[in-house]
Amino acid sequence: MGFSFYDKALVSSEEVEMWIGELATSMEAAKKLKIEFLVNSASEAIQDFCNRTFPVSSFSETLDGQGSDLITISQYPIQSVEELSLGGKQLTEQDFYIRKEEGAIFLKNGYRTPRGRGTVQLTYTAGYTDIPFALRQACLYQFQYFYSNYGESGSLGVTSRGKMGETERKDPSLKEFGIIAEVYGLIKRFKRLEAPSGSMFALGD
Repeated sequence: MGFSFYDKALVSSEEVEMWIGELATSMEAAKKLKIEFLVNSASEAIQDFCNRTFPVSSFSETLDGQGSDLITISQYPIQSVEELSLGGKQLTEQDFYIRKEEGAIFLKNGYRTPRGRGTVQLTYTAGYTDIPFALRQACLYQFQYFYSNYGESGSLGVTSRGKMGETERKDPSLKEFGIIAEVYGLIKRFKRLEAPSGSMFALGD
């Protein structure tokens, strides 16, 4: 049996086996668990840094209305919109169209978002059906870093310590969530810079 990663992992068991040059079935249980944990950690770190969920998932959001015919949602690319209501009125598919790569919903037929807090509610599906190569490569790089660079005390990114352990020097190139420079170069174009106004509630598939 191959590796068992969580459902938001950015790479497959086969890709990790190819990367490390070893089959999951041939390794000790402790090593296999460590690899699974760190691949999951790398996937989560990249998605937290980008403020997005990349595998296809279901989401529910409640947003503030601005009197606009444009709704910008937090996750993309949009695969489908299951429900959309404005001030409690349910819209049909004929009342809007989506630009999937932009995470944008444009209202039609004269509809605009009612002004006020929480006047827009929607449920939708978004994410990549096929994770882009750059993200898969980034996950493997980040996993390799996590695997190789956890110190004896578990401190990530520590490059040196004082003789008595009283001081530590950390890698200055690390970004948020322990993202390394090589990974940052691959994922920065996927980062969502601003969240839409309102509250978002993510639902599992």
